[in-house]
Amino acid sequence: MHTRHCLTLADRIHALLVREIGQGVDRQRLLRERLYARDVLLVCDALPQSGLPGLAQQFRQALVALEEANTADAATSRTRLSASSFFNSLFDSMRGQPAPIAKARRCVTKAAA
Repeated sequence: MHTRHCLTLADRIHALLVREIGQGVDRQRLLRERLYARDVLLVCDALPQSGLPGLAQQFRQALVALEEANTADAATSRTRLSASSFFNSLFDSMRGQPAPIAKARRCVTKAAA
């Protein structure tokens, strides 16, 4: 829902910018790159007679809602336990320690020599 709303606003911003200044925007990049979005929205704010400042404010609000939803989704996905995360948590404490089997083999080969 939030992504669709952001894309709809980006489409409207694109159309108005093409009409006003002859240059459009990349709507996917507008969602992905904060600096690009900031620059586009500053241009929108600079054109008060076109209605773009209102769209820019709506886009900012929709983008904040999208980021909050993504953060919430990431938090819930971290709490889910998968097989790989279970095994990683089991063997994570063993990182950096020599493998006991390899150590035992070295001892046997030294004793045999």
